Amino acid sequence: MNTLTETLCAVIRDGPAPALWRGWPPEQWAHLVAAAQAHGVAGLLQRALAADWPPELPPAARQALQAHVYVAAGHNLRVYRALAEVLGALPPGTPVVVLKGAAIGPALYPALALRPLSDIDLLVPPEAVEAICAALRGRGYRPVPSLAPELARAVEPHVAMIGGPADAVSVEIHWGLLAGSADWRAAPVGWFWQQTEPWPAPQPFLESGGQAGVALQLTPTAMLLYQSAHLVLRHGQDPVRLLWIYDLHLLAARAAINWPALVAQAHRLGWGGVVYTALDQARRCFGTVVAPETLAALRGRLDPRVRFHGVGAGAAPPYTSWASLMQLAAPTRLRMLARLVLPSRTYLRAQYAPRWGRWWPLAYPYRWLKPLGRIVARRPPL
Repeated sequence: MNTLTETLCAVIRDGPAPALWRGWPPEQWAHLVAAAQAHGVAGLLQRALAADWPPELPPAARQALQAHVYVAAGHNLRVYRALAEVLGALPPGTPVVVLKGAAIGPALYPALALRPLSDIDLLVPPEAVEAICAALRGRGYRPVPSLAPELARAVEPHVAMIGGPADAVSVEIHWGLLAGSADWRAAPVGWFWQQTEPWPAPQPFLESGGQAGVALQLTPTAMLLYQSAHLVLRHGQDPVRLLWIYDLHLLAARAAINWPALVAQAHRLGWGGVVYTALDQARRCFGTVVAPETLAALRGRLDPRVRFHGVGAGAAPPYTSWASLMQLAAPTRLRMLARLVLPSRTYLRAQYAPRWGRWWPLAYPYRWLKPLGRIVARRPPL
């Protein structure tokens, strides 16, 4: 971790400490606020500092943090309004599990704005996906164009749709948890369906017309297992956000975790080292306490295909199309490579026509030459 990340962790974990920022110029505070926003923890930083605003904090930085809280609260209200609409559109009797932020936020965070939401993730039975997508299309949602729709279930664990308030809410309908069937990271979901409980609908959801009792969420044990795997396996090669680590910290610290069951299921899935790595990140960042015997039972070598870089500015390159290809079985990898080279007209029109207008066909040579330009740009000078 760099200095800014360490400071964020320390303030969120322990509260303000003048020694952390003694001698800081105003621009360093601006960098801290920008880092907090990038990591999704600006609301947590604002709450920690607002208990006793440091006199060294420049007014501009304080105003930026307060503005972020208002913006995050407004966005989350919009997402919960959309979630009420989405769940209301489902065919009657469809079992649905609310995943990720929309489940973690109401359960573990004391205020709406502290856990920013990016999209809505719902786990449904595979056979119900088409009917749910049709129902959402009837409510004005549209599918996000796929690079290879014929490979959708082999490559991804979900289908994405966009719509809702301001046409700005993304909904991901999951039939799987981490990856498609041709991806080595795919995992059976049967155990997770057995580890569910009623989703405690938050007040903004109910005020938007949502009905209590229409959805489920994973139990704390299953949620911690899934969130650990999602962090390490799904985002292991991405720059990791502190928000995701703090989710794990709250789950481990506040939720009723059945640790023996978690250890047993982690080993059945081959995720022992994965969960250990995720909890170790939480320990390093936020001092998460887990019994030594539990960590010893989980500790193991990560699969060599996992590239987990952890938290830190610039610690990992952005996740690339090539990196995603390497997770797939060879036959599917070749078919996806062909789609990367020659995408469908529908995909290119959706991606480029809004910006390029009638010149969108030029996107074909643009996509071919762009990787070559990156290679040339990285060549050392002669």
